[in-house]
Amino acid sequence: MKPVRIVSLDQSGRDFMRESLVHGLGLARGLSDETSRLHNVYAIVSEDANVLNICEFRFAVGGFALPGFRNLIASRYAGRVLVLELPMRRPWDSPSGVDQFVPVVKSDDIFATCVIGESDNVLDDVLRSQDTTFLYCGFVFRDVPAVRAWVRSSDSISYSALASALEAVFVGAYDGEGILMLTKDALK
Repeated sequence: MKPVRIVSLDQSGRDFMRESLVHGLGLARGLSDETSRLHNVYAIVSEDANVLNICEFRFAVGGFALPGFRNLIASRYAGRVLVLELPMRRPWDSPSGVDQFVPVVKSDDIFATCVIGESDNVLDDVLRSQDTTFLYCGFVFRDVPAVRAWVRSSDSISYSALASALEAVFVGAYDGEGILMLTKDALK
């Protein structure tokens, strides 16, 4: 397991998360006001990252945390639904032929989804389906009927119904080398 360093952040981390969400796709924008019940904000960086300027979220800190972040997600959120926004894809794009997940299309927005723990390969594929340096935004939901309905249906579902199942939100930071994460429960 590739280790990561988890650093608890202050309001500046929450502010960066909010700014990232309002620039995301419809789901991120819709849930940006619903994240207040997620009380903990963390930086997740590689174990050898320079954390002296950990609140400079737009600059590299050294190392690459995605492999270790993947392990954290897999161990902590097994059985939950992972949704990752794919802002560089459009519904009319040709299928890539290499995706191991089935994309979810909502209007002009596309998402990669999986149930965490069902397949390591699919989890890896979802987490790597979007460049971590550009609008990288994901959500971890409890596997409840409202979330399953959102994934399976083209109908819109209220964000408050999804927000009640929201356990974590994460965005890319540190020039793609790390992740900021809002969680309902403490990570440590």
